[in-house]
Amino acid sequence: MAPLAAAAAFGPEALDEFWIELGSATGLTAGAMLLLQFLSSGRFESIAGRVGLDVTIGFHRFAAAAVLLAALLHPLAFAAAGAENPGSALARLWHLLAAPSLLTGTLALLTLLALLSLAWGRQRLALPYQIWRAGHGLLAALAVLLLADHALRHGSYLLSHPVTMSVGAALAMLALASLTEVWVLRAIRARHQGWRVEAVRPLAPKLWEVILRQRHGQPFHFEAGQFAWVVFGGRHPLNDNPFSIASAPAEWPDLRLVIREAGDMTGNVGALAPGTPAALDGPHGALTVQGRTADAILLVAGGVGIAPIIGILRSLAAKGEPRPVRVLVATRSTAEQVFHEETAGLAARLDLRAEHLVQAPPPAGAASPAFAGPLATLLRGLEPGRTLALLCGPAAMMEAVAGELERQGLPDANIRYERFDYGAPHDRHGRSMRRAFLLVLTGVACGALAFALRGLAGGAATG
Repeated sequence: MAPLAAAAAFGPEALDEFWIELGSATGLTAGAMLLLQFLSSGRFESIAGRVGLDVTIGFHRFAAAAVLLAALLHPLAFAAAGAENPGSALARLWHLLAAPSLLTGTLALLTLLALLSLAWGRQRLALPYQIWRAGHGLLAALAVLLLADHALRHGSYLLSHPVTMSVGAALAMLALASLTEVWVLRAIRARHQGWRVEAVRPLAPKLWEVILRQRHGQPFHFEAGQFAWVVFGGRHPLNDNPFSIASAPAEWPDLRLVIREAGDMTGNVGALAPGTPAALDGPHGALTVQGRTADAILLVAGGVGIAPIIGILRSLAAKGEPRPVRVLVATRSTAEQVFHEETAGLAARLDLRAEHLVQAPPPAGAASPAFAGPLATLLRGLEPGRTLALLCGPAAMMEAVAGELERQGLPDANIRYERFDYGAPHDRHGRSMRRAFLLVLTGVACGALAFALRGLAGGAATG
């Protein structure tokens, strides 16, 4: 909204032409939203750490559709200006898109289309993670460069006053700083952290515990339940993947990760040799007990989601947590019930009760009655409204458990989980997120519409 507000306050007098003003408004809005997308990429703990990775990335994906819509409306509005009928509007649109003077604007729009197609079609295209991430970053940077050239050539509102120019420059600098921080500075700092692989041990078929040790550098401070993006072997962070931390903060300088072989860089995790360098970007995440008020704690793990849950349990035991702690571990097979003995042993140091469930995760969006009984057993004697639930596992499982916990009386605000598949959840939490996102973007749309209506209001007043 800042470019719209600056243009309305300091820009030239509005034209008595709705479609031209709407074209300007959608151009300013699309540009600002595109630049701000770099801040909602999930890599900035000051943002994602406050609301959770699922909310941050969910908004990033949701806003991408709004960016595309605003960018498409930009040339369409200019094409509609002065057009006598739809045919002449289409002819004018083709003339605008093919005009040599507007080439960078057309290329920016095409780059944005390619960027979003790559993002939304990643799973269908079965793109390797590294190729997708590199393509995503490069296309985003290219779109911004083309947008900058187009704006500097044709941004009449943007270039009309030092204030409007300063707003545009500030947004561009935010995007540039974000790119530099994530792709350059963090890669440089990561090489001086001093992390090395200390040991690798098998936990279950295709499931490994990797123990890292920090030998020098700034101490790595984190809270139990957080995660880090990790890359092994001195490679560029372009190859990193997110892994939850399975150790308690008190175990530093050792750091435990639980990693499942799932292709890309995780396919050779079992062959990592002691001494292999590792680089970490983190900590990230809001799946933590710290800072949340509750009378009891419920931890639910599914498959490799045991990683942050066992880390939280270890931390609670180390601190002598007096509140009741309840744990549900769901896996596809008994072989995947790792840390079973350790969890049982922690009962001597905690008011701990655990349930273990073996079953396949439910389909996305489907309820699973298998969780109802174990959850009811664990919640017996606890006040649901005062119980904090932290979930980690397959997306479908977390959504099913979240829905069941809501039915058993836990408020939505007390159910926390983070997704690593970057999709929007299908449970009540996800629907609430989307309503909030829609409200925000509706406000932006109303601002653009109000900007476009200024010219008509001025013309009516003059008449």
